[in-house]
Amino acid sequence: MDGTKLLLGRSALLLLVVSLCSVTLSAQHGGHGGSASTGGGGGAPKEGGDPTAMADFARVLAVQASDDQKDQFQSLAADTKTAHDAARQLQQQSAAASPSAAEQAAKLPAAVDKAKTETRDFVKDFTKPQKSGLKPQLQKLSKADAELERAVKDLDAALGNRDQLANSAARLEKALAEFHSAQAALGDEMGIQLHP
Repeated sequence: MDGTKLLLGRSALLLLVVSLCSVTLSAQHGGHGGSASTGGGGGAPKEGGDPTAMADFARVLAVQASDDQKDQFQSLAADTKTAHDAARQLQQQSAAASPSAAEQAAKLPAAVDKAKTETRDFVKDFTKPQKSGLKPQLQKLSKADAELERAVKDLDAALGNRDQLANSAARLEKALAEFHSAQAALGDEMGIQLHP
């Protein structure tokens, strides 16, 4: 299977190189047949066209997720959703003064930690072009991670206080929603669509 992926990857790279070479040759011979900036049929911009379009195209290619990254992303997004759902349930239980709220609150930090750890591991394995090209999304994710950390500490401090637990649960639920949103924005920029 890995050999097939390697062969497909090399074939795609060869196709890209051949396409770019043909664009270069076409541009050198007057660019007959098609627009100088779009190649007449969309896709990659032709050499000699809009430099911004060429840079955007190169950036999009550089930040694209590998198949392994796509699979890893689906897993971490599912874990974040699980933690978010648990936080929402805790918020409802604590608002209703349910006796199971304290038990739910004690389990929640582990679920949040799992989602955060998987996300950090995912980002840690980025290529240099991905780290560079995804800086705005990574900064947003880092801010959401920090707020999530504060919300978990707030929840831990509220474990013995029913009134405070409801507010802490609401804060954690909101922080998890923002964390998931930052994950989704990162995935979108990498060409990853979340499974429903």
